[in-house]
Amino acid sequence: MNGGEWLKIAQRARRGILAAGVGAVLCLVICLALTGLMSGLVSEVLVSQQKQNAVARLSEARARLEGKIAEIVALGESLRPFIGLNPDLTQEQLERIGSALVETNNSIAIVGLAPDNRLSLIYPYIENQQALGLDYRTSESQWASVSKAMRTGASVVSGPLQLVQGWRALVIRIPVFLNTPANDMSERPDYWGVATLVVRESDLLEAARIDRVMSEFDVALFASPDGVKPDELIYGAAEVADKDSVHLPVEVAGGNQWLMVAHPKSGWLPDRFVVLMVTFAGTILSLVFSSLVFLLLHEMRKVWGMALHDSLTGLANRRLLEDRMQQLAFQAERTGKGFEFFYLDLDGFKPVNDTHGHAIGDAVLIEVGSRIKELIRRGDTVARVGGDEFIILAPGKMSDDERAQFIGRVEKAISEPISIGAVRMSMAASVGFASYPSEARTSDELHKLADGRMYAQKVRRQSKYPPEKPPVTLSPMEQVGRLAQG
Repeated sequence: MNGGEWLKIAQRARRGILAAGVGAVLCLVICLALTGLMSGLVSEVLVSQQKQNAVARLSEARARLEGKIAEIVALGESLRPFIGLNPDLTQEQLERIGSALVETNNSIAIVGLAPDNRLSLIYPYIENQQALGLDYRTSESQWASVSKAMRTGASVVSGPLQLVQGWRALVIRIPVFLNTPANDMSERPDYWGVATLVVRESDLLEAARIDRVMSEFDVALFASPDGVKPDELIYGAAEVADKDSVHLPVEVAGGNQWLMVAHPKSGWLPDRFVVLMVTFAGTILSLVFSSLVFLLLHEMRKVWGMALHDSLTGLANRRLLEDRMQQLAFQAERTGKGFEFFYLDLDGFKPVNDTHGHAIGDAVLIEVGSRIKELIRRGDTVARVGGDEFIILAPGKMSDDERAQFIGRVEKAISEPISIGAVRMSMAASVGFASYPSEARTSDELHKLADGRMYAQKVRRQSKYPPEKPPVTLSPMEQVGRLAQG
């Protein structure tokens, strides 16, 4: 086999490897994409678990906050029966009541009583006496919560408000009726007025132990009419709501809704080790799977090639030859052009195997196939269909001269000396032909006609060259060996 044929075989092998490699790379890309997707899903699951844990932690703080607010409201509502029995309450009486309330819950900073919505009594008196006489109906900021308490007959929590004293406070309005209140309008004649509890915001949050979660989370409280979307900021930083935060509704008195919003100070960080292990395992599996795909595609291409090509010479086999003949026959029906069928058989090939062994014989067949391929056109087909039998399909119609010249070129190419290692020999070939569709219209007819003409040529050639042994030139060592044997 010459260097050009080796190059072609190498190119075919490279093309097979390239095709399998492309398939394997595509598979690797898909697998790595799936690995990335899986890592992302695992990360999302871990973040979701962190959020659930955060909600559990914050739910405890929310429950404490709701409990503290409910406790203060209940203390404020305890004033109703006392005022009902003592509608003309004095400052001295309020001092005793206010002191008891503050002692019970130190988050309460101020207690005020406003008969007919005018602030008349306040505790502690000295620090807050300047507020006495305030008519809530004339204060836009105060009247909204007072009028709501009057309309609903229920306590209302508002704020937090920034007070002139320099601190922020929640304001709890408790409407007082001299008789048992009902859900009626504020014009009812038994309306006495409103009691107000001012609760220091910092003391309330400390009592609810919000600080326990603030070491881990940025926490903010918002007023939220629907309990879902944050509205007016009550506590914390407003930007917390713009992050990927967890939201917990907070129920306060008077049907008010707050919203607790929290975000970890360090952000939601899934377990990097778990995500890394998923990514690593996915990458390894992707590499293994793509390698298996490469081997599978490469083997499939080899098997496919073996199914349609001769395993020794790489030429078309009988199966592929029949397929090409069928295609050419279909084309001939459309175009009116047929094809030429050449049947080639080597003369005296058997003694080559007997004398030099099958390895040399195989090398001769490979070289013959290579020489025939160099003579044919791009659209022609050459196939090995037997031990030393070859068939050539040439699309189109040849004249007698063109056919004879082609056969002559084939015979001349094959008769050139063949050197395989130290062995040098010359071969000859007999060639028969048949034309489709002018001479034969089926595969069997083409074979029989071409085989008959090939055999006739072989007989003519054998009359000139005895068939026992092909012309062989021995190496010097073989010649010495023959002489030594006599």
